[in-house]
Amino acid sequence: MKKERRVAGTPEAAHVPVLHEAMKPVSRKRLINTLNRVNFRDGDIVLNFKHRTEVARLTFSVKPQPCLDETLECRWIDQAGPAMDLGSYEFENFFLSDGLRKIIVEADLLDQDVEGIRLALPDVSHNVSTRRVERHRCRGVNARMTFGADAISGQLVSFSALSFSVKLPSRDDSSSLPAPGDQADVFLSRDGHAIFTGVCEVVRRAIKRRGLYIAFRPLRSTAPRDKQRRHRSVRPHISPLPNIIFPHPFTGRRVNLKARDISGAGFSVEEHANRAVLLAGMIIPEVQIEFLNGFAINCRAQVVYSDAKDDGSVKSGLAIVDMDVLDHTRLSSFLHQVVYKNSYACTTETDLDELWEFFFESGFIYPEKYAIIKNRKEHFKRLYRNLYGSNPHIARHVIYRDKGLILGHVSMFRYYQRTWLLHHHAAISSSRHKAGLVVMEHIMQYVNEFHRVFPELMQYICCYYQPENRFANRVFGAAARTIDDRRKCSLDAFAYFHLQAGAPPDALPGGWALEKPQEGDLTRLQRRYAQHSGGLMLECLDLVNRPLKHEKRMSSEYRRLGFTRERRLYSLKKGGVLYAVMAVNVSDVGLNMSDLTNCVQAFVIEPGQLPAETLLQALAVLARHYEHSSVPALIYPKEYADIQSIPYSKTYMMTVLDLDHVGAGLAFVDDLKTPSKKARS
Repeated sequence: MKKERRVAGTPEAAHVPVLHEAMKPVSRKRLINTLNRVNFRDGDIVLNFKHRTEVARLTFSVKPQPCLDETLECRWIDQAGPAMDLGSYEFENFFLSDGLRKIIVEADLLDQDVEGIRLALPDVSHNVSTRRVERHRCRGVNARMTFGADAISGQLVSFSALSFSVKLPSRDDSSSLPAPGDQADVFLSRDGHAIFTGVCEVVRRAIKRRGLYIAFRPLRSTAPRDKQRRHRSVRPHISPLPNIIFPHPFTGRRVNLKARDISGAGFSVEEHANRAVLLAGMIIPEVQIEFLNGFAINCRAQVVYSDAKDDGSVKSGLAIVDMDVLDHTRLSSFLHQVVYKNSYACTTETDLDELWEFFFESGFIYPEKYAIIKNRKEHFKRLYRNLYGSNPHIARHVIYRDKGLILGHVSMFRYYQRTWLLHHHAAISSSRHKAGLVVMEHIMQYVNEFHRVFPELMQYICCYYQPENRFANRVFGAAARTIDDRRKCSLDAFAYFHLQAGAPPDALPGGWALEKPQEGDLTRLQRRYAQHSGGLMLECLDLVNRPLKHEKRMSSEYRRLGFTRERRLYSLKKGGVLYAVMAVNVSDVGLNMSDLTNCVQAFVIEPGQLPAETLLQALAVLARHYEHSSVPALIYPKEYADIQSIPYSKTYMMTVLDLDHVGAGLAFVDDLKTPSKKARS
């Protein structure tokens, strides 16, 4: 009777929706189970009171106590309920929500006091669909919003896959707050860690008894992390696909989703659209990629896009933004094995005897190179055991193996802060397996993924090669010429020769000096290089942006791993005028077999004014930093050596690729691999 009268006579749908065919009945038994679930989760329900004579309503959130029969006891959350004069109000109903649906309960008031309220539950309540997507409540998430020159702080109170609501402290004047349609940069954090960042639109603003509320909708379907189109990583078809498990950064609740696809740079998942919990821009600090029970890799990820599908699902793509470096290598190697069935990236301990046999068999170690190695055989063996056996953070390699035999190899190591040197590329020629191209494509795919996850560790790859090396010129040289943009992929020539160490520090002609570079010296070098080349060499070699800070960091990392790496910079001057910048590179002999990381480099700034004899004497003075008597030297630009008639034994080309444009490099290698396409040369 009372229940029928109240439902039929309540026009305000905002509080009690009018019964219609879309409402579904909820039995008392099911209602009790739902109330106990709310209690178990320490949730709350909302009580509605209406004024007896006026058009006015009050709502209170209360904590339901364990319910065993038709009687429900609730506790006031604060003192607002008892403090209010409820004599003019009568209890109307209460509701509880799971974020997607609302259960309206037409209960009878039994009694109330300062502690709480006691209600009699009806036989039947009604379940009402209220939202297209589920809304989830949040606690402990701080929000900071900036719009124009203003910034305000608040707390995240709820969210869905489409929007989220932020509570702000009460204020007398709300006119300065953003209004519906305005945009703001929103930053959400928990315990000091970022968990969302993005540009959002205000969709609603409300003033309630407990504060001000603003609802935001993320504007971008993709997060700001992907600022430019990137080359898509290899996404092999593996079975079973891993589970993606994480505590939700907004709620702390555990989420378990099946990956749809995965690469070394990220993965995608699917959710039911009305239950989705991922928003573009959300950062998830702790993600577990579980392949099998006991086999899992952890990472930090960010949602970069969310797309609704016609089948009622939402596909979200997540980028890996941080992961243990060696875990990332294992993940990429595992996934790449599906695509490159005979090519292996740093996954198994390498048989060094077999690798040395391959170097000789493939012609990578030719007589002139062996003449350098032969007197230090044991040193080379120990060095390569460390590089290939322990898989240090600074080195990576790919080996092509077929029926137990090594047929192709390429390796790289991180010698500068954000630059990896590609070297030791060798293959046994065969038109059948194309091992040389396969390992090149494989390591480039690995580079693409590593760069996207660790851009602070890998921004450039470079390679030295001799122009007469047909394969290197066909791959590295032709790639730079085909890309034809020196700010994406540059090519510079060095003159290479050996000089004899032992010149005393005072061997320089009068007035000339080798000094520690001043602040403007490297700037002068950058201007000269921009005029001559305009390429990427100086960024690659850490000769811009506070190089000394990077030097200390890299040298310390090498020492920690048991290797040697030092670099000292000098300015060659006369009368305070800069003529060249010199770099003394000291590393383990054999780290690069041509010792291009264990040599003196000269970057000539005034080619027409620097006498060749002076430069050669300066190089000889700097050669005292080396234990061996014959020291490799590189002069840039090579044209200076030609003009000054400086004898040199080889020309080395240095190609540098900015990995923001790695897709162009991969496309070029793919063209070389595909027989139907004409190889570029």
